Amino acid sequence: MPIPMKPSEIEELLQEFGSVSWKSFDSQQGEEGFFLLKVNPLPPLEELQLVVADICVEGVPVCVNKGKVYHSNSCNRHDHALDDVIEEALNRLKEETFLIAVHPNTYKPFLHSLLPYGGKPLAIPFNPVISYMNFPDHPHLNMGNNEALLPGIPLAIPDTICFTAEPNSGLGDTLKDRLLYTFDQLTIWLLRHQIWVATREITGHGKWIGPHEGQLEAEDFLQRLNPQGSCRCGNKKPYNFCHLKEDLKAFQSKHGFLHPIVIENYLQYKPLWRQQVFKTFRKINPWVDNVLKPQIELYEMLNSLSVGI
Repeated sequence: MPIPMKPSEIEELLQEFGSVSWKSFDSQQGEEGFFLLKVNPLPPLEELQLVVADICVEGVPVCVNKGKVYHSNSCNRHDHALDDVIEEALNRLKEETFLIAVHPNTYKPFLHSLLPYGGKPLAIPFNPVISYMNFPDHPHLNMGNNEALLPGIPLAIPDTICFTAEPNSGLGDTLKDRLLYTFDQLTIWLLRHQIWVATREITGHGKWIGPHEGQLEAEDFLQRLNPQGSCRCGNKKPYNFCHLKEDLKAFQSKHGFLHPIVIENYLQYKPLWRQQVFKTFRKINPWVDNVLKPQIELYEMLNSLSVGI
């Protein structure tokens, strides 16, 4: 069972972070639910290059206040130069507001290893949606899991923000500290996301600034990407006419040809001689029912919760 949020803890978090509200699953108890963050991370124009240059260097701090990123007064760096692509990307950035639902994912510490993503808070960007549905080549998302439910609510875990590689260290010792750290890291992550999108528009392949740990295995994408949508490599080809065959081979070698994911994707891979045999099937995309619809259901619920914030 999850550890419910205490009303005093909720109130302290609302006061300290500022740009956040609490939405309960249960209107009577009010102790299990989501924190809804309303974040506009773009720094003031005069600080933008300083902030981004500091994020690019691991270990150099930046400040977060009320859902916005600022340059740290303690910074003693003299060189804040950026490469040409990043500089061009900064010129394209505009103020943008993001709504993020943060599920505390709070259980007793000894259960963390059994929880999704090590028990770290789950951050769901829902307005605008940031997921593998619309960014199949995103370098810093956790893949959702339709077989795992969000604690306290009967909905599948969607794609979430990957804001730390070490969920059980560095987040803080208390629940309040863990969540405040999470809120700050999410704000910085959103600024990095904005820059990644801008560089993606410039070069065709986004550039993620700052530390970049971990890499998904190619075959992992079979479980989340729309085979008829854009490929994970960032080009304009559909996945089933680009890297799907390569990913399918890797997945099949581990799980066998009869695995449902192998069968579903095999039927949609470059249907040459198969196009007549599976003509009807090709109109049916299992990804829609298995991945798309569950996420849409959750996004609709979160948008209804966020009315008026």
